[in-house]
Amino acid sequence: MRKQISKRTLALTALAILAMCATAFAGPLESLMETLLVTKDAKGAEVLKKTDAAYPGDIVEYRTTYRNTGDSALSGLVVQVPVPPNTTYVAGSATSLVVHDLLISIDGGSTWDEEPVKRMRQGEDGVKKEIIIGPEEYTHIRWVPKSVIQPGEVQVFRCRVKIS
Repeated sequence: MRKQISKRTLALTALAILAMCATAFAGPLESLMETLLVTKDAKGAEVLKKTDAAYPGDIVEYRTTYRNTGDSALSGLVVQVPVPPNTTYVAGSATSLVVHDLLISIDGGSTWDEEPVKRMRQGEDGVKKEIIIGPEEYTHIRWVPKSVIQPGEVQVFRCRVKIS
């Protein structure tokens, strides 16, 4: 029997992500966080289904949507999503149609790097060398849009994780 990640865990993760995604806007910025289970249909086509439960091995897409309900453009949005415990970021899955810079943290959000994330690490032979850090070490994903959100505009940001 597969161990289920509880509804409460997924819901709390989604709430934590929304809280971290929110930036200091004193304006009319609506946000919506969706948790979608990624599956395949009988023909092998990808299917996304809203979910509040997942099992080890499942892929979940977090989709964060922002909408400017005001009369003027909003700037300064930074979308930050933690990679939840018991999950691993799916490489290349952080996307948006919004022109943006994508930054990765491997230390809980203390520092940010572009991909590929590189660090100096000491090998078994005692020699330090630069290595590429894999997505299994990612702790946060950050999108920094290069444009404002115009009145009525919707911006969507997505990333996927695999449940451990």
